[in-house]
Amino acid sequence: MRYFLQRDGASYGPYSLDEIRQFQSQNRIGPNDFLRREDSQQWLPWQQALAQAAAPVTYNPPQPAQSQPYGGFGQPQQPQQFQPQYQQPVYGQQPQPGGAGPMPPDFPWYAVLLIGFLCSFFPLFWLFKQASFVNRIDPRSGAVAKLVTGFGCYLLGAICVVAVGAFAREIDRDVQPFVAIFGGLIIIAGVVFLLMGTFGMRRSIHTYYNTVEPMGINLMGTGPALLTLFFAVYYFQHHFTEIAAKKKAMGHR
Repeated sequence: MRYFLQRDGASYGPYSLDEIRQFQSQNRIGPNDFLRREDSQQWLPWQQALAQAAAPVTYNPPQPAQSQPYGGFGQPQQPQQFQPQYQQPVYGQQPQPGGAGPMPPDFPWYAVLLIGFLCSFFPLFWLFKQASFVNRIDPRSGAVAKLVTGFGCYLLGAICVVAVGAFAREIDRDVQPFVAIFGGLIIIAGVVFLLMGTFGMRRSIHTYYNTVEPMGINLMGTGPALLTLFFAVYYFQHHFTEIAAKKKAMGHR
């Protein structure tokens, strides 16, 4: 059975019962949200809807009429259980109805690879395009800033190392080792920032497309980590192309 979610007058979904329970476990359903079954027009508080879904279907035979205790006013209601404090969904966004989020870069990964053979800077350009998109779905990722810092440090360190060899006669011999070591450390810092950027993008893509806009992808684990380490731009584009195809099939452009 699938459910629609209503929040502030807007409807989202449909979602499966497992997806709704996942939203609940992540505190992404507010206390004033409502649910209705796909085959019903009645909106219920989400707590009541989930309770009905979990309750087994039983037959209760009619009971004989009994006099009410408590002076005819019926049994006092039990105090309601404390509900966890409502939190905004991941990245501060609402659950997106049926792939309604932004369209990822739609370009075959093998085309990026082929153009890269003709223009070596194209994969780098495309990686920044991907990072810019990741910043849209996860503004806290800082993907573009990390990549810019990483490539900047790498370039500066390479200049220092090359300068020691190219201008050895002009540079004091006592200074040469320090310049070379400094350049090497800057290169290492650049590599660290690049890894932080690409692996941060992987985490943001995985989280967004399994929570805010569920697409059933998995970028976690040893295999995806190795693909991210060696082929990040092509690996991300493979998933972006698949996601774009799914969104187009849902009618989004």
